[in-house]
Amino acid sequence: MSFKNLIQSHKTYISIIFILTLFFSLAAIQFPLLNILGFEYSIAHSILFVIVSGHSAIFLLNRKIELTAILQLQFVFLLIPIVVGLINSFFVKNCSLIEGFEFYFLFTVISSIFGLSLGALVTSLIKKFRYLFFVLLFIFIFGWSLWIYYISPQLYLFNPIFGYFPGFVYDEEIFISRTILNYRFSILCISVLLISFSVMLKRIKDGAKRENLLPILLLGFIGIVLISVLIFFADSFGYGTSQAKLKKAFSKKIETSHFNIFLSKDSVSVYQEKLLSYQSEIVYEDLRNYFQVELKDKIDIFIFESNDAKRNLLGTAVADFTKPWLKQIFLTEENFADVIKHELAHIFAGEFSDNIFKSANGLNLGLIEGTAMAAEWNWLDNSLHFYSANIYRFIGEIEPTVFFKNLTFATKPSSLSYVLCGSFVRYLIDEYGIERFKKLYSTGDFSTVYGKSKKLLADEYISFVKKFPIDKRDSLSTIYYFQRDAISDKPCLRYIAVNIRKGFELIKEKNYVEAETLFRELWAKVESPGNAYAYMLSLFYQKRINDCVKFFEKNFGRKNFNPKFIQAYLVASNAYALSDKVVKAKNILNMLSAINLSGEYLNGIETRKILIEHKNILEQLLFSDDKEEVVSKILNQFRQNVIVYRYLFNYLDDEQKQWLFVKDAKNFNTIERAFYWSLERFDFDFCEKILRSAHKIFLNEIQMNKTTFWQNLLSRFTP
Repeated sequence: MSFKNLIQSHKTYISIIFILTLFFSLAAIQFPLLNILGFEYSIAHSILFVIVSGHSAIFLLNRKIELTAILQLQFVFLLIPIVVGLINSFFVKNCSLIEGFEFYFLFTVISSIFGLSLGALVTSLIKKFRYLFFVLLFIFIFGWSLWIYYISPQLYLFNPIFGYFPGFVYDEEIFISRTILNYRFSILCISVLLISFSVMLKRIKDGAKRENLLPILLLGFIGIVLISVLIFFADSFGYGTSQAKLKKAFSKKIETSHFNIFLSKDSVSVYQEKLLSYQSEIVYEDLRNYFQVELKDKIDIFIFESNDAKRNLLGTAVADFTKPWLKQIFLTEENFADVIKHELAHIFAGEFSDNIFKSANGLNLGLIEGTAMAAEWNWLDNSLHFYSANIYRFIGEIEPTVFFKNLTFATKPSSLSYVLCGSFVRYLIDEYGIERFKKLYSTGDFSTVYGKSKKLLADEYISFVKKFPIDKRDSLSTIYYFQRDAISDKPCLRYIAVNIRKGFELIKEKNYVEAETLFRELWAKVESPGNAYAYMLSLFYQKRINDCVKFFEKNFGRKNFNPKFIQAYLVASNAYALSDKVVKAKNILNMLSAINLSGEYLNGIETRKILIEHKNILEQLLFSDDKEEVVSKILNQFRQNVIVYRYLFNYLDDEQKQWLFVKDAKNFNTIERAFYWSLERFDFDFCEKILRSAHKIFLNEIQMNKTTFWQNLLSRFTP
């Protein structure tokens, strides 16, 4: 039957599929990330088209429709999402339609062919209940990936139905890697084999000669081999990371009372080994007391040397994460001290969960992350209540319970979601006790657990947090931290992230001209803080200082100061200083010093104020390949300058550090550095002296918590 006859003879069926596909595409573009022809849009339609293609194949092959006509019909259906996506691109910015087409072909089109192959296979092998068998096959293939996610450490998933899923912890950067290409090509080959096998088998059943059986058996054998390779050799091809593969990548194992700590390098100093062990055990004790629960099994902590190493094995570069049901934590070495308490809190909270993922009822992100934040408590330089109070004062009143809806939590700036949920959960625990909160975590029912509505609890919390003292100087830092674009609100998210990475790789290779071209294109598409900084930096490194200044003045000179563009302002201050416009450079730095981000940040600004007065030294610091030589000159010129010594602490010799500790004994950042420096040298007497100094100055709640932690750490180091 020809394609034209197919359309005429099955108008109703085709119209239903057409309308359903159109409705799905129109519904998809109503949601963030799905509203452009790109990665997420293609993944969603991949799942749809496996179902549509499989159902169509069974329905039409049963009615003796030729496969070529069915393929033509699938092509028409595949055009619907493309048309919808293209039309929507007039209303929602899409920086690269070419990239969108690449994702669409690689995921949606190949998934459509795969769905067709499943339908054809079921039709050729099964006589009755074909639709039921197709559904069961779909569920099995889809469920296989969920099972792999559940038992394996990886976040990412490869699956014939949707192609590739990076995991529930999202990195902004997603690109078509060689691994993804190889996998999708394999699925395409398997699909073609299955279709060929099904067609030939059907012909034999329809009366063709039996001598054609050998090619059928050969096709079936090759298909089984390919499928087996994808399943059983997934580790080797990069399509999966099993527990065995992960542990093989870690050559060093440290065992403590409650942990197995895996390190990817053999050469770990005695100090590092003790520090990791003791820090983990102290955090364990804190959380055990806080949650009033004891863990039965040891916890595995995998510490990666770099973000790239974590990406290669687990699928995410940026995020550190935990799988509570596996009692496994995955993080990078540089982040260990900052995130271990948060990640371990997820495992403790899992002890009062009833579901298989050991997470809050309904996998409620607000409860899951809010609980970990409440237990961690330290965030940057202050408490969660402090930051929440600033949010309500300088950004506006937001009811915290709205973040206990997963869509709201995921589509708001992550800093806002995490801090408000953490602050609210901490209030509930402090006010009503941990036992009630355990019931809330396992049931998700606020009214039953607390005898009050979520609205009433939220009102109580807002009244409580508004009583915290507010400093007007924190207004700009609050805007900087909490009025960022959420991942779902960033235009051209994937395209920008991938190309920013490419651009900075070019800068690292000193290919500044090509980097400038790329960053100029990105700025023309999206005027974001990251793009402004990157473009100005590419000009600056070419020593096109005047062009850098012109760009800054054109885009920021006549606008009100925007703290979101901190990095661009810093580059501008350097450019003005090297253009002998020191006053303008100082004006910018004065504006930046009004953003009270942290003591370390403010000291960096003060150091820049000193260096801009010395053009030659500043120029050497910014452009020289031999940083250590330049730093040595700076330390000689600014001998015993507390501000400069703080900024260049890692370059100081022992004598200079000792001098700084004596002269700057009231600065908490200096005290913290002094403690760990002394601890690494096993100078326990000096550690005690530092702790005594810390207790002589005014400490906020977070600083007091830190000094208590140091005291516990020192007691474990001390023989």
